[in-house]
Formats: sequence, structure tokens, C-alpha cells
Amino acid sequence: MRAGRVPLALAVLLCALASSPAHAQEPDAPSEETQDTAAPDGGAADAGAPQPADTPSDPLGELPGRRLNLAVLGNPPFHLSRGGEPSGLSVDVWHALAARLEVDYALTVVPNAGVAIDGVADGTYDGAIGPISITSERAQRVDFTQPYHDATLAILTLPGSSGAWERIEPFLTKAFFGALALLLLVLTLVGALMWVVERKANDGFPKAPLAGVGVGIWLALVTMTTVGYGDKAPITPAGRLLTGVWMVLSMLTVSSLTAGIATALTLSQLDRAAIETAGELAGRPVATLEGTTAAALARRNDANIIAVDDLQEGIDRLVDERVDAVVYDRPVLQYHLRQNEDLGLALSAHEYDPQGYGFAFPLGSSLAHQVNVELLALEESGQLEAIYAGLLQPLVLDRLELSALLEREELDVDLM
Repeated sequence: MRAGRVPLALAVLLCALASSPAHAQEPDAPSEETQDTAAPDGGAADAGAPQPADTPSDPLGELPGRRLNLAVLGNPPFHLSRGGEPSGLSVDVWHALAARLEVDYALTVVPNAGVAIDGVADGTYDGAIGPISITSERAQRVDFTQPYHDATLAILTLPGSSGAWERIEPFLTKAFFGALALLLLVLTLVGALMWVVERKANDGFPKAPLAGVGVGIWLALVTMTTVGYGDKAPITPAGRLLTGVWMVLSMLTVSSLTAGIATALTLSQLDRAAIETAGELAGRPVATLEGTTAAALARRNDANIIAVDDLQEGIDRLVDERVDAVVYDRPVLQYHLRQNEDLGLALSAHEYDPQGYGFAFPLGSSLAHQVNVELLALEESGQLEAIYAGLLQPLVLDRLELSALLEREELDVDLM
């Protein structure tokens, strides 16, 4: 029995030693290998752990190696479609920027700024290119670049009726009456001087001051108009000298007066907009694109908004007199009028809501900053101005050709 118990006691003792705290490894103590790979903040690094789903991606940080998917939008001259390839001022500026950034991209046409902003905000697009107005509301959802173009809003309407009053009104201005009063004052002054130097030697000038000055004014007037009836004429050397000086001065006076009258006549012949101010939009049917700053302007002025899919539809409704006005960005409306002068539409002189156009990128993307840097470089080098000038030819260069020209700095305003 004793011989059989010894092995059993030895086994129990060995088990106890094996489970002793002195030989147990602390579960919380990092091993040498773990310490070498620990994160700087004390947490263990896990290279295989997936990133959180809500971590914002940085398009530029993933380049090169990925093609940017960009939304493009707008109307001429900012967005054109020639041969199926997007072009226009906004697109040409982006082509130049992309060439400097050395990024690859694809452009997807979207109907309006609202769709573009939504797509950039939810990750559908890596950015948006076009005449996108920079507003505080939009800036809460996307990151904007600095403006590459400044614009305002305007009202496009049919021309208003031009009655007799509208024809006369341009003459009834302070400037016109001021010029007329100045002319009468100068004639009176010249007539008085004529009488002073001629009254003693010239029987044609009455001795009475009032009658004599009247004759002097008549002489100054016929001299100025180069009529010269000959019924009155200076005979003294001083009178002839004064008349000669007045002849020269009157040539300048008549030229200025003629220019002023011609300007007033031109203004009276111009087509005037039936709706001149935003306050006149109240209660009227007004075409505009929903989700734009133009729609916000129309809504603030209590207009009856008729939502259209694009600017052309709005202008078609205006021509057919189904709406009273179209509210949209002024440079776009100006461009459309230049291209379609036969429509006979009128653009109001008033401008509203100054705004800048910028490109939009996801919140937190460093691409917006890089674009800002290159945009400043384009402006400083004069290439941005050259792109604007090139569009007005109207010549829109092919994307690859434009990039090559910009790289060689051969694009010049003289292309016009």
C-alpha cells in the first residue's frame, strides 16, 4: 500500500506546482511582440481590423489608382454638349485643373444642382462640376472650392409696351434738365458779354439792358447752331474776338448736346422688360428650376413658381406666354439672348443675390484644397482668363487638346 501511494502523492504535488501563481503568465501583460506592434496611444494595433463604415473617404488620398466619378451640370456657356462630350466654361476649367493635378475622371451629366449636391453628399459622386452657387445651406453638406466665377440672378421677360410716355421718359431726367439749364446759362452769359462790347458802336444792339442782352443771346444762339441769319453781327474787334471764341466753344457744346440727345433716343428705342423688379413677380407665373437660388428668389417675392426641368423649357413657356417671366442666373440668360436674338425677349436691368460658382466635393476631402491651390495658379498665370476668352469664340477645345495646350502654356487670348 505504501509503495502504491507514493506515485499518487507525487502526481498531486506536480499538479499543484503547475497551477501555482508564481508560474502563471499574467493575462494582461503584453508580450514582447505585442509591445513592439502597439499603437502610439497605448492600444494594440490590429492591421487586419476593418475600418468603421462611417469613416469618410478622401478621393485624393486614394489617387492615383482610382478614377473619379464627377457629376457635371449647368447651361451654356458653363456646360455645353458637343458631339456627346461635355464642354463649356466650367468643364474647360476643370479639364485644366485635372491636368495639373494629374487625376483621372469620368463625367456624368445630372439635371440640376440639387441632384449633384445630394450625390456628392451621399457618396454617389466624388465631386460636382458646373455653375454651382455657393450657399451656406449647401456648404453644410459638401466642401466648396473658392469661386471660379461671380454671377447674379436676373429676370427674363417679354418686352413691355412702349407708349408715348415710355418714348419721352428717357429725356425727363435730372442730367438732361441739368445740361439744358447749363446751356441756357452759357447763352445768357455770352449774350450779356456781346451787348457789353457792342452796345456803343453797334446800332443793332439796343441801349436798354434787357433788350440788348436778348439780342446778344439771339446772336450767340444762331452762331452756335451755325445758322447765321446775318440780321445781327458784331462790328467791334472785341465783339468779333468774343464771337470767334464762342464759335469754337459752341462746336464742343453742340457735340455734347447731340451725344446726349442720341443716347436718350437710343434708350427710348430699346426693348424694356415687362417686369423690371423682383417685387413685380408677386402672384405671377414664373418659370425656374427647383432647388436653385433662382427658385429661392422667386419664392421670397411670392411668385407662382412653375417648376421646369431645364432652362430651355422655361424660355419656351415664356415665348408661348404660358409664364410671365423666367428667373435664373444672369450670365446664362445673357448668353442665351445673344444666341437667340430673334426671340425678342428682354432682360431686366436689376440684379439680385450676388453669388460665386464653385466646384463641390465630399466633406473632409483634401481634393477641394488641392483644387483651390491649382485654381489660384491658373488665375495667376493668366490661363483662367484665356479659357474664358476661348469660350467666347465660340470655340471649345477638345479635352485632351486643351490639357496639352495648358501644359505647354500655349493657350492665349489671341485665339479670339
